[in-house]
Amino acid sequence: MHATLCPHTDWIHASTPAHQARLEIVRPHLVGHRGCVNSLAWNARGSRLVSGSDDCKLNIWDPFAARPLLASVPSGHTANIFSARFMSPASDSKLVSCALDGIVAYHEVDPRVCGLFKCHSDLTYEVLPDPLSPQVFFSCSDDGTVNQYDLRIASSCLCDSCNKHTLIDVNRSISKHPDSRVSVTAKTARINSSSSNSAHRRRVSRFFSNPLGCSVAAISIHPVATNYMALGCTDDLVRIYDRRNIKPPRSINWATAHDASAGEVYSFLPSEFVVTPPSDSEIPETKSSSLPSDSSLGTSSPGRAHRYNRRFDPHKITSCKFDPSGLNLDVLVSYSGERVYLIRPYGGASQLLDPSLVDSSDPAWNRRSPSNHNNDIVQRYEGHFNKQTMIKEAYFYGPRSECIVSGSDDGTVVVWSKETGKMLNKIKADKSVVNCICPNPANPAVLAVSGIDDDIKILMPTAQVAWRKTLQENGSDWVTDDDGSGSDGAANYNDDNDGPSVGVSRELLLLYLSSLGFNVTDLATVETDSESSDDDEDDD
Repeated sequence: MHATLCPHTDWIHASTPAHQARLEIVRPHLVGHRGCVNSLAWNARGSRLVSGSDDCKLNIWDPFAARPLLASVPSGHTANIFSARFMSPASDSKLVSCALDGIVAYHEVDPRVCGLFKCHSDLTYEVLPDPLSPQVFFSCSDDGTVNQYDLRIASSCLCDSCNKHTLIDVNRSISKHPDSRVSVTAKTARINSSSSNSAHRRRVSRFFSNPLGCSVAAISIHPVATNYMALGCTDDLVRIYDRRNIKPPRSINWATAHDASAGEVYSFLPSEFVVTPPSDSEIPETKSSSLPSDSSLGTSSPGRAHRYNRRFDPHKITSCKFDPSGLNLDVLVSYSGERVYLIRPYGGASQLLDPSLVDSSDPAWNRRSPSNHNNDIVQRYEGHFNKQTMIKEAYFYGPRSECIVSGSDDGTVVVWSKETGKMLNKIKADKSVVNCICPNPANPAVLAVSGIDDDIKILMPTAQVAWRKTLQENGSDWVTDDDGSGSDGAANYNDDNDGPSVGVSRELLLLYLSSLGFNVTDLATVETDSESSDDDEDDD
C-alpha cells in the first residue's frame, strides 16, 4: 500500500531513526523521461526538482502538484546526462548540466537560452553551482580537471579541450602523492593525442577507465566554509582544496609546479585499499617477453605481467559529499565494490580552518602514510551493492544529518544510523538499480530517488509498519513488526535521539552563525567578557 503524495503533514520535519524505518514510496511516480534518470536536484526551497536522463532532456517538476511536470527542456547534449542543477537559489529557470559527451551546458528556460562549453576532453561527471555567486559554477571530468565557469565572462566556449576555465588539474600534481596509483599525465597530453574534432568525445569506454591518468568523478563544496572543495578521484583518493590558495582560471601558469599543485590541503585513502605487490620471484613469467617496461608501474622486468605492479586495489569513488548541516567538515564517500565511508579530516576541523596551522612551504605536510588515514574514518556502512553503474550516490539524511542513505544495485534504497552504522531501512525503489539519492533541503523527511527505471520515486515516512532486519539460517531476510520493534529496527532508538555527538570547532560555529545573519563580532565580545568573568571568579 502506498501513501498519497502530500507535502503538508505532521511528520514533514521528522528525522529520527524511528521515522526513517517507516519510509515508503508515495504515489504517483514522476513520469516524463524515456530513459534512465541519472541526476536529481532540488532547488533551495525544496519546491522544485530537476532531473537529467539518457533521453538528453532536463525535466523540471513540482512533485506536490496535481500535474507535476512543469517543463521539459532540450539540453543540447548528444549523450546521457549525468548531472543537472539549479543555477541560483533565487531562480528556478536557470540550469546547468553535463553529460557523457563531455559538454557542459548553461540553460535559461524562459526565454530559451543554451550556452555550451566544450572545454573538457572527456566525459563530464558532475556540475555544481558556486554558493558564493549565482553566476559561477563548476564541473569535473574524466580528463582529471575541475573547471570554473563565470557567466559574466563567457556564456559559452566552443573551442575543443581548452584550459581557459581550468581551475584544478589533479594530474599536474599527482606525482607528489605517494598514495596515488596512476602514472603522471597532464591534461595537455590528452589534448595533443586526441583528434581536433569532437569524434573522440563519442567513443565510450568502460567507465572509470581513463588510461592516461586520474579522473575526477565527484565534487562537493562545504555549505558554510565555502572555500573548501572536496574531490572524489578515480585513484581512490579524496582530495580537499582550499580555493583561497588557487588562482582563478586564465591566470594559472600550468608550466610552474606551484600554480599547478596549489590549494590542496588534505587527502584520504582507506589503508585497506593498499596492497603489497609480490616480488619479481613471485610473479609468473608471461608467454610473451615483448611487453614494454614501465617505470611508472614500478618495474622494468620484461615478461612480467603489469597487472601485478600496482600498489592499490582500485575501487573508484562514485559519490563524495560534505555534510550539508555545515557544523563539521565530515565527508561521505562511496566506493564502487566497497563500503560507504564517513571521514573526518584530521579528526576535526581545526587544521583546515586555521591557515596559520598549515605550513604551505612544506609540500609533504598533508601527505600521511595510508596506514594513518584510517584514523580519520568515523564510520563504515555496508549492506548495499555498488558495482554495476558509475553513478551510485550516498548522502546525509535528516536536518541534523542523523542518517546516511544510499542507492544499491539490487534496486533498493538503504538507510543507516550515522552514529552506529546500523541499517534502519531497505526499500525497493527500482526494478534494477537505484543510482540517485536526493533529500529535500526544506522538508528533510522527503527523499527523491531514481535509477534504471525511467520514472522518479518520492519517499516519505508514512508506512504503518516499521522495517527491521533479521538474519535467518538460510541467509538474509527482511521482515516487519507491527509495533515497530525489532533487534535492528527503529525501536532500538529513542525518538528523542539527537544524533551523534560531534564536537564543533569555534571557528566553524562562528562561520555558521555568520551565514545565518548573526553579528559574529558581538558574539566574540560576549565570549571574551564571559571568559574574563570566569577568571575573576577563579581569583576570588
